Amino acid sequence: MDTLYTFLIVDDEPVIREGMRDHIPWEDLGFRFLAACGNGNEALEALEKTPADVVMTDICMPFMDGLALARHIREQFPATKIILLTGYDEFDYAHQALKLGVHDYLLKPITPSSLREMLRSLREKLDEERKRFKDEQFLRKQLEESLPLLKERILNRLLSPEPDSSDIEAHIRFLNLPIPVTGVQYSVSVIETITNGSTESAVMNHLSVVSAVREILQPTTSWIDFRNVRNQSVLLFWGTNTKGLYRETLWAAELLERRLSSYIHGTVHIGIGNPVPALVQVHQSYKEAMEALQLSILQGHRRVLPYREIMGNNYLEKSSVPHWGREICKALILGEEKNLLQTLERMKEYFRSSVHRVEEYHLSVTFTLAYLLQSAEELQIPILDFFSEGSNPFLEVQDCRTLEEMEAWFLRFSHKIAQYLRSQQEDFSLQKVREAELFIQEHYPDSDLNIGQLCKELSISTSYFSVIFKKHTGKTFLEYLTEKRMEKAKELLRTTHLKTYEVAEKVGYQDPHYFSLLFRKTVGLTPTAYRSEGSHVNME
Repeated sequence: MDTLYTFLIVDDEPVIREGMRDHIPWEDLGFRFLAACGNGNEALEALEKTPADVVMTDICMPFMDGLALARHIREQFPATKIILLTGYDEFDYAHQALKLGVHDYLLKPITPSSLREMLRSLREKLDEERKRFKDEQFLRKQLEESLPLLKERILNRLLSPEPDSSDIEAHIRFLNLPIPVTGVQYSVSVIETITNGSTESAVMNHLSVVSAVREILQPTTSWIDFRNVRNQSVLLFWGTNTKGLYRETLWAAELLERRLSSYIHGTVHIGIGNPVPALVQVHQSYKEAMEALQLSILQGHRRVLPYREIMGNNYLEKSSVPHWGREICKALILGEEKNLLQTLERMKEYFRSSVHRVEEYHLSVTFTLAYLLQSAEELQIPILDFFSEGSNPFLEVQDCRTLEEMEAWFLRFSHKIAQYLRSQQEDFSLQKVREAELFIQEHYPDSDLNIGQLCKELSISTSYFSVIFKKHTGKTFLEYLTEKRMEKAKELLRTTHLKTYEVAEKVGYQDPHYFSLLFRKTVGLTPTAYRSEGSHVNME
């Protein structure tokens, strides 16, 4: 079998979960066993680290039952298949869960034969879904049934710098396009799949994007998709509220990137423009989305990049851009190889920062090269020896589309360029971390508080938040939240007469048993022992 699908089991009975783990020939049936978790909280933590293709969960468990876990999985990992384990008395619950999108259920006690049969059937279902995104005939059929060329041309006219408003609105009505012409905000996202395939492959990839968009977005979002003149997939969203539109667009982009990365051989990059208040301004949102997309491809590590996160608070002033050419020439003249390598390293780190525009990157690299060539002529440094005869170094460096390509180009040029170092948007990221800390401080008693809710409030992507939060605090979101809750719990135990279950509720834990276990794991004592040893309150 070519593909092994990942499988995670959640059951509070060790005999059941370990028995399934150890006695089922997972790989023979097309699966790779990912983990066995004892409750829903453990499962969510495991899924945040490594999303699974399939989750099998018991319904009745401590801390978080199977139905609650299923809801969380459906919200955060919509592509994951969910299998319920249920006893006879819980059948009605399982029936309700199936209506909510749970793939299947198994009745306890489970026999090895019934489990193997279910796994074979599930494997066929997963293969069929994956084949849908790979089958050329299916994609060609969708291509033949796609929107007429006229519709695509009209939509592309929205992207031009000076669209004729009345003409475009008339065509939208005539072609019955579902775009409201007034009363809403508009936002553009541009998607590009990076592969080494042909033009036909690019068209097939676009149709894969269309399939994923229709599957994920159609129930909840107002949008239309089309191709631009570069054969990139463009999504035009609209909504009545600017902040809400931005959140929905970011949410959609992250789901699309996650889904498409599972089916397309290559990388998926998505740039997101800011909302604009009129059709005639859609070209501005498109321009921003394209700049964000180019920077996403250039940097490589951020697959979903909103334009607003490029800027942080402000671009750096032009005067603050380092004079790389002067520093490189000085190192060459003095023969300081170490300084040369350090300068090239700082140059890469500088461009790695997303506070810089793509245009600024190209201008600075071109200026650096020009200075080097001019200085070489004046100082008789044979820098031109690094280029092949008849080549144009300016065209070569401008053709570098990614930082990896720029790195390879300067490696050939200097023979000594060290490993890439990433830099962060210090001011903007620190501001968002401070806002996150304040939000956690105010909402830690909410038992439903999670990273998705926090990032939606901050209007930033979860991947970006995880990186900057870990960088500035040294902790993950869950570690930080747990620490704050435990600090407050210790305070309440020392200074109040509240019972343990009341303390648990006040710091965000509905299950007092789980709270006690976590408290002991964090503090080293049970809540009762901690109160006995350190409380100033006389508890009778």
